[in-house]
Amino acid sequence: MEKLNWAAACLALLGAGCLAVPRPSAQATPRECGQALNKDLGAWDFASAAARTNRCIKLHHARLAELNKAEAEKKEALAEEAAAAKKALGRLLCVKAQLLTLKGDLAQAQKTLKYAELFNRTYPEVGMSLAVNNSMLPITRAFLLEKSGDLKGAAAAYKDIAYATKAAGFISYPDLVCGRLAVIYFESGDDKTAARWSGQTASFDSGAKAVQGAMLQKLGDEEGARDKYEETLKLLAAAAQSENSVLPIYFAEQQRVKDGLAEVAAVLYK
Repeated sequence: MEKLNWAAACLALLGAGCLAVPRPSAQATPRECGQALNKDLGAWDFASAAARTNRCIKLHHARLAELNKAEAEKKEALAEEAAAAKKALGRLLCVKAQLLTLKGDLAQAQKTLKYAELFNRTYPEVGMSLAVNNSMLPITRAFLLEKSGDLKGAAAAYKDIAYATKAAGFISYPDLVCGRLAVIYFESGDDKTAARWSGQTASFDSGAKAVQGAMLQKLGDEEGARDKYEETLKLLAAAAQSENSVLPIYFAEQQRVKDGLAEVAAVLYK
């Protein structure tokens, strides 16, 4: 029954425009769903990123339907491909929710998140709800809470992911989670805690590095802030060119960094 409900929800969301696919549109490819989407995010091109994500969702949804039918006909050779299609579609639904959150369309982001949660209940083997190591659903929920203004609730959700990751035996906290916690505490005026979380992953996480730049700018160290902002832009540029799929959350502080860099440049080069 859950699978029937999930399919009905899919049709309803497509009809409502939440996951609508622009027409006409070219058929998406797996490569488009990764590297090309990173480039859209790096260029801060939400229209292209959203359209591309919609095409990728359509691609994987259609393929999953084919594979589910094949599985029902005992074509076991396709089981591995079906599992990969489920994982890809689940991830894309969370990517869509994150894109909508970045865009500020929180109502549609919430609808897409609910769709992703229904998909997860239908296919629990995908493991989207495991609160470890930047898992799709927990971090997307936390990000939506953050951008909805519930910083306390978001911080608690991010910490749940961080502590669950450590408890599962990982050496360090998840990079994206540390960056988002650094942002939350900085915006809440708790620079000491922001510095602690940003120090966990600043060498490779754009959010954590951006907060370090913002804290130096706040202290009046324009040169130090400039260096951190420029380092952040290098991380973002590398992510935009990556062949691996990068979550939209990674690009969340891009505008903050560009604005901050312009502000410190106005002081340094006046």
